[in-house]
Amino acid sequence: MSQKSVESQEGGPTRAGRVLMVDDTPENSLYLFNRLEEEGWKPRRVGNSEDGEAAFASNPELYAVVLIDLGLPPYPGVFKIGLSLVERIRHLAPHVAIAGYSEKNVEPTEAARRLQLSRASFFVLGDQKAKDVLIDSLGLLVSSWLMYSPSSANSLPEVIAREPDPLKGNSMHWRVARILTENPDLKYTEIAPKFFPEFDANYIGQIAHEIFERLELPRKNRRRELHGWYKRNRYRYGQIEKED
Repeated sequence: MSQKSVESQEGGPTRAGRVLMVDDTPENSLYLFNRLEEEGWKPRRVGNSEDGEAAFASNPELYAVVLIDLGLPPYPGVFKIGLSLVERIRHLAPHVAIAGYSEKNVEPTEAARRLQLSRASFFVLGDQKAKDVLIDSLGLLVSSWLMYSPSSANSLPEVIAREPDPLKGNSMHWRVARILTENPDLKYTEIAPKFFPEFDANYIGQIAHEIFERLELPRKNRRRELHGWYKRNRYRYGQIEKED
C-alpha cells in the first residue's frame, strides 16, 4: 500500500462500529481517525481509492460505514470509485458516506448531481467542517439507515452544500491560522514542536506561508490582518474550535 493502513483495536469479525476511511491527505486522515476513535468508532484508514477498494474487497462484511474523501487519486474526484465501488458494495449493507470539497474538480451543483447517481447513503459537499458534521452525525445516520433496506436508504441521499472558503476547507490550515492568531509572539519555527510534534517543522511553516498567500494578506501587519480574518470567519469552523 502506498500509505500505511492503520486500524484501531481488533474486536473480532463484527461489523458494529467499524469504519473504513479512505482519504489521501495525511493530516486530514489523522485528524478524522482520532475524531472517530473519540466518538467510539473503530476506524481503519487507507490513503487512496485503490487501497480502499482492496481493503473492502478483503473483507466486505467487516465495515458498518465506508467514509470516502471526495478528491481521491488517481481518479478525478470520487466519481469513478463512487459509481463503481458504491454500486457494487451497497447491497452488502455497509453505508457509504462521501465528504469533501469539490472546487478543483467540478462545481458543487454538478458534484451533487453526480453523487446522487453514485447512490451513496450520505454525502456532504463543502469545507473541512463538512466532514466534522458527518462524523458528529454518524451514529444517528447509521441508526436511521438501519431502519431501511439498503436500496431505500441509498435512494435518499442528503447534501449539505457549503460556500467555498479561501483555505479550501483544510482543517490543518485553519488550526495553524488559529494558533498564529492566538499566539501573536509565536515564531513559525515554534509552531510544530509546541502544537504539532508529529509533523515536520518545515511542513507546518509551509502551511503558515500558504495561509497568508491564500488569504492575500498584505506583507505589512500580516498577523494583525490574520486576526481580523479569523474573527470574521470563525463561524465556519465552530466544530473544529469545539474539538480544539
